[in-house]
Amino acid sequence: MAMPVNVALLGAGIFALNEHLPAIFASPSAKLHSVWSRSEASAKKLSAASGGVPVVYFGEDQIDPLLADPEVQAVIIVLPIEKQPGCIRKAWAAGKHVLSEKPMSMDVAEAKQLIKEYETFYEPKGLIWRVAENFAHEPMLHKTRTLLADPNSGLGSILYYQTSFIDFVPDGHRYQSTSWRTIPAYQGGFLYDGGVHYAALMRTILPIPPASVVAATACHRAHLPPNDHLMALCIGPPESAVEPHGPPTALTTAQHDVSVLKGVGKSITHGTFTLSLAPPNTTHSATPYGVVVTCVNGIVSVLQSSAGWTLRVEPHKGSDVKSLEFTGPVQGVQVEVDMFVRAIQGERGPNYGNPRDTLWDVAFIQACLDSGGNQIILSSLTSMA
Repeated sequence: MAMPVNVALLGAGIFALNEHLPAIFASPSAKLHSVWSRSEASAKKLSAASGGVPVVYFGEDQIDPLLADPEVQAVIIVLPIEKQPGCIRKAWAAGKHVLSEKPMSMDVAEAKQLIKEYETFYEPKGLIWRVAENFAHEPMLHKTRTLLADPNSGLGSILYYQTSFIDFVPDGHRYQSTSWRTIPAYQGGFLYDGGVHYAALMRTILPIPPASVVAATACHRAHLPPNDHLMALCIGPPESAVEPHGPPTALTTAQHDVSVLKGVGKSITHGTFTLSLAPPNTTHSATPYGVVVTCVNGIVSVLQSSAGWTLRVEPHKGSDVKSLEFTGPVQGVQVEVDMFVRAIQGERGPNYGNPRDTLWDVAFIQACLDSGGNQIILSSLTSMA
């Protein structure tokens, strides 16, 4: 059995403390070697939560000594978005494997530059870099994709889908009160930082993701600048259009196709994408969030609540589709950390944290933020040519 990988955790914020630290301890292939934070107090708090990790670093001048430690094999970077690219590059230069939190950078341009640097200089040296997009690692979302992609499920083609995250965020909320979110140095603020999760959700479950987007944003609540609301129309690739499903009408009074004004349309998968932190604080403002997919012969929904994930299939009456319901815990962070350290140990398996894949998430949200009601082709942003 391979020895556990010595991991350093860089960052001591809420998510590092509540999610990454437990995930490291949950993996038999990982061993927490050291922690680092910008402040001494937060570094020691993280160390205490770990049960007293042997090595504690803090302050900007102690990152280099940590990275120079030959016992540290890998780093998990959980820092504010604008700090991540520089830290990623330092870790590569020190010969460390890297798992960096999503999004990997503040925008598409820097994300592409990071990918090019990694693929040119560090991947050939055997260094592993993955992006910690936990939604892309959720077992229930992969179960949903398998179901939607199964030609024998009876569901038929996807007609349309609705992706949404709608929740009330009060002033002073723990995820809003940090300075790097209240005065964001990156595009979109909360909509970018949180929005990439739901882009990843779509990318993970949809057999054919959207090819272009038309979107609009707004700032409804003064304490959530620069914007707290985003609505988008997700347009499927034109080449995926097919003839309408099912037999034509049996009505003798119906017009023939050739005489229909402007012709009969095609069936092409479109969807809606809604992110809103602006609703009032009502009993039901914190609704389950996720995606509802409408197929020819049924509706598939995968939604997350405080209880975890719920995957449901509601069949079209008279179809062969069976009514199903599955529930499961939220496991994305635990899965991504375990897959990362196992890959370092040499295990071959799927890579749900591929930076090129998560580039799509960044591009989708950037396109939504930049759209202003105009259509943006996503490949114009994701192309690495």
